[in-house]
Amino acid sequence: MSSDYHDLLTRAWGQHKVAVHLLNVTFPLAKEPKILWGVVNSLIRSLELVEKFQPVNPLLNQLKELWELHQKCPVEFRHKEQVVLCTEDYQCQFLTEKKVKGYLLETESLLKKTAI
Repeated sequence: MSSDYHDLLTRAWGQHKVAVHLLNVTFPLAKEPKILWGVVNSLIRSLELVEKFQPVNPLLNQLKELWELHQKCPVEFRHKEQVVLCTEDYQCQFLTEKKVKGYLLETESLLKKTAI
């Protein structure tokens, strides 16, 4: 396999490790739900690197849509240990630790399949 492939895969795993650290170390210590956005951002970066040599569209698109909602959302607030996003027409979505852990596990599974 080419060195570009290994370099991209190594960088993708690096972004994944950042996400793992944020979710498993920083988030429990700080109890700040906005840290979950840092996890989502790291997962997007990881998947964008993987996408250069293997399609990961559904998960990457889902995370990018969530990130875009975060950027454009007129109302975003913390409720307990989650982030609540409300659109202009008052539809709400929630970003929770459980949801982000699911994204993290999906990304890890994808990275492991890619490494084979």
